[in-house]
Amino acid sequence: MSRACLIPVLGNRAQRKPRSRKAAIDLCRFKRKACLASESGFSLTEMLVVVAMMAILIAIASPSLVAWRQSQYSRQTAIGIQAALREGRSAAITNNLQQMVVFYPATNSYQKFAGSQPYNTPAAGWTSSTPSTTITPATVTIKSGSTGASTANVYVKFSPNGTAQLTALDNTTPSDSNISVFDQTIQKYLITVTPTGRISLTRK
Repeated sequence: MSRACLIPVLGNRAQRKPRSRKAAIDLCRFKRKACLASESGFSLTEMLVVVAMMAILIAIASPSLVAWRQSQYSRQTAIGIQAALREGRSAAITNNLQQMVVFYPATNSYQKFAGSQPYNTPAAGWTSSTPSTTITPATVTIKSGSTGASTANVYVKFSPNGTAQLTALDNTTPSDSNISVFDQTIQKYLITVTPTGRISLTRK
């Protein structure tokens, strides 16, 4: 750019009036407000919308969570029954004495007993080896039979050779070999013991 062209420009700059102090303060205040506005959080309306959406999602998910928790109760009960039977069989083999697990659908409980003989322990020869286990919560129940149609007691006696004797305390009256686990009125699991001592857990 030539020297002649610079003169008018310089002249124009020289002719500009300096900003007043009040104008400079107003400009600073404006910039500060703009900065604060850009950094502000959510508005009340936005927060209410988010809370409403969360409430809707919780309402939709709640029934599924309740059903899942209830199914876990019945599953834990079935696994606990299977474990008690396996422990009884193992104790019979280890101690060379009969072990018995009795299930009481009427009281929704079961208990383990130790026998005084390796085989055919008489009714008077059984002593409790563990406290009675009551099934909780009350919505989970046990019944006898493959379909859970009976409330008769189930007697499972394990012998030192690992086999199972499925008879009542008199050693002659047959006992059912199935324990059904119910979630309210729906059968969820079936535990079956065979004369060979095999313990199976089936989900219905």
